[in-house]
Amino acid sequence: MIETENFRVDQQGHIAWLILNRPGKRNTMGAAFFKENNFLIGISLDKNGRLTIDEDKLDGYLETNFNDIQRLFAANWSSTNSNLSYVYHSVYTQAGTYNVQITGVSPVAGYFSTPGDATGSGNVLTGISGNAKGLVVQYSGVATGAVGSFTLTLGLAELLDRGLYQITDSTYGFLPDKLETIQNTIQNYDEDIARMEARVDQKMANLEIRFIAMETALSTLRTQSDWLTGQINSLRRSWG
Repeated sequence: MIETENFRVDQQGHIAWLILNRPGKRNTMGAAFFKENNFLIGISLDKNGRLTIDEDKLDGYLETNFNDIQRLFAANWSSTNSNLSYVYHSVYTQAGTYNVQITGVSPVAGYFSTPGDATGSGNVLTGISGNAKGLVVQYSGVATGAVGSFTLTLGLAELLDRGLYQITDSTYGFLPDKLETIQNTIQNYDEDIARMEARVDQKMANLEIRFIAMETALSTLRTQSDWLTGQINSLRRSWG
């Protein structure tokens, strides 16, 4: 079994379950995703968020409907305007339909959802904020205004990749965050140990000083005792 804060993978025979532990977070896969994409290829999602993969059934669909399954696993796009074409999208880009507004050409200018959410360069429009952040499309037309809609669909592989990205991202990911927390904890422990060792060393030094003082006092007492013993013996001899 593989388990993280975001998901857990269990396997029994040829069936594997992917259990999503954070269904309310961005980029997770809920029941709507599977219903929308008509997941009848051996993959299902129950009400508890457990994803079941039947490998035998999936293999059958791979042999007979490979292209359809490919579209389910990979990102896809469509446009109502042949002059609008896909170039790229990032991990920040959200799936959905964008009613593209073009406010200028040569170079191209416009936005995907709200004014200011994109910037243009040449004939390329790039999303810089909102759901369209990281989305890059090419516009080869000359018309301005509402030039058409652009739809981006994220496949299963993309969503899993985003889930892993949220875990492993070097800046905001779950693992680096936990690693930093552990390192900070270790550092705090090291500092506590250093302080404790310093206190122990100071205590040992104080005890050593007191021991030396005690030895000195005992030596002085022995000397005085020997002197007194000598004086008493001398008196006894003089009286005898």
